[in-house]
Order: sequence, then structure tokens, then C-alpha cells
Amino acid sequence: MITIRTTFLAGLAALALSTSAHAVPLASGSSLDISGSDYAANGGSIDNATGLDFTSVRLSLDPATDTGSFSGLFTPGLVGSIQNIPTFSPFTPVPGLYSFTQGGTTLSFDLTTLAVANRTASMGGSIPALTITGTGAFNLTGFDRTDAFFTLTTQGSNVTTFSASTAVPNAAAVPEPASMALLGAGLFGVGLIRRRKAN
Repeated sequence: MITIRTTFLAGLAALALSTSAHAVPLASGSSLDISGSDYAANGGSIDNATGLDFTSVRLSLDPATDTGSFSGLFTPGLVGSIQNIPTFSPFTPVPGLYSFTQGGTTLSFDLTTLAVANRTASMGGSIPALTITGTGAFNLTGFDRTDAFFTLTTQGSNVTTFSASTAVPNAAAVPEPASMALLGAGLFGVGLIRRRKAN
């Protein structure tokens, strides 16, 4: 009987240690704002762009805009790298659309879907603008790959600037498999003890 109990306790300890070594997803509702410069990939006005060529990217200068898992993670205004979006349609996913590294921490965002949400032409002194939206996933050192929404608005005539926000959707809490396994193992142990006392 001691062998079963020792084996059971060793199994529980191994399960507990193995689950603590896993990374976790980014916190629900976490968001990150970036900005920079870009121009229409086809060389025309930004409101007629068929893709975007980026020239620079940096994190927001206002640290209050980075929330959840991103809060206080990087220096405001940190310069990063960004990949071009060659064409909106047909769209090809852009792994590592943007990335930032500071200290041993790296953050990147993979853009997997994209749609043009709005185009505003230049009329009567208004500035041409373009808004695109999409989905993808964050990759952050120490965290699991986490799905997110992406929105980018760019505007201007010759040199255009953009601002973008990427956010982890708010989600209902779902028990992770390791927690369920631990609960199951505990209930199994209680059943064994009750059975032993009955005999």
C-alpha cells in the first residue's frame, strides 16, 4: 500500500513541476501601440494603395497605451523593425510583421489575415487615409504564442505616417489541460483512499 501511495505522490509532484515550466498566453485585453512612416507600395496616393512599404516603426511614446502583459515591458519610443505588406489582395501572411527587442526580451507579431476597412480620398483639402484590419499572433519571450487583432491607419500626401494597435481579445477563462489533469489525479487519489478505508 505504501508503494501505491508513494508512486501516486511522486506522480502528482512530477505533474505539478512540469506544468509550472510551461509558458502562459498573454493576458486577455493586453494591447500595444506602434507608429512610423510608410508609403503606398504602388507609388500612388495612400488612399489608392495596393500594399504598404514601411520605412520605420517605433513603440508609442505614451507608456499608458501599452496595457496588460505589455505594460512597462519596453522603453517608450523603442525603435523596432517592420516588414512590408506587398499586396492587400491577394494577401500573403507576413510572419514577423513587426518586432522589438530589448534586454533579452523579443516581441514580434505575425499577420495572418488582412482586409481594407476604409479608404478616404483627398478632396477639398482633406488628407488621404487608409485603414486596414487583420488578425495574427504575438510571439513574446516567456509567453505562449497568443492570437490578436490588428488595426492600422495611415494618412498623408507625400510622406505618410501610420499608427497601429494590436490587442489580445478578451476571452472567457477556460481551464487548461494540466489543471484538469491535476484535479483528476486528486479525485482519483481521494477515491483510492476511500476504497482502502472501506476494505
